Amino acid sequence: MRHPDVPERVHKMNPDIKLLAILCDPVAHKKRAKKYWPEQNHTLDEMLMTRDGKINLTWQAVWTGYYDEQLLNWHRFFKPEQLLLIDSSQLKQNPVPVLNQVERFLNIPVLISDKYFVEESGLHCLNLHGKVNCVHRATSGKPVLSDNHRKLLYELYNPHYQKLLNLTNIKFQWPNFK
Repeated sequence: MRHPDVPERVHKMNPDIKLLAILCDPVAHKKRAKKYWPEQNHTLDEMLMTRDGKINLTWQAVWTGYYDEQLLNWHRFFKPEQLLLIDSSQLKQNPVPVLNQVERFLNIPVLISDKYFVEESGLHCLNLHGKVNCVHRATSGKPVLSDNHRKLLYELYNPHYQKLLNLTNIKFQWPNFK
């Protein structure tokens, strides 16, 4: 969703396409950002901040959380009804209604039900023909983001979150946004 040239290229390929995007709390997402730059011998906090103590706005992991700007770019080429935004929190907490929303959006039969999921350790795992497949949470090696830097990120993203709310009328279940 984030590369500025992609919406136009997708539109040229198929102007009638329907698109899905799963959005997560951009600050929570930063905790996972470090894994994409494993060659860096820096902590997440060091990568996030400039030498003068400001957020590194040029780091891709920071500006990818500007969902409002990205959505506006997609709206230049696609009607809002062609885009379905999914809240990753809702998908994790209760996947069936979210997946039913996707089925309706794609105009396909609504077939997904609770019988295809089992809850295991707080996760909803796919259950097909008695075989349970579950993506387990990583339990170690999670990068740590200091409380101060987390607070700075929420301050940075809050205006973008407000614009996203105005654009979509979706109340994302990201508890640290106002």
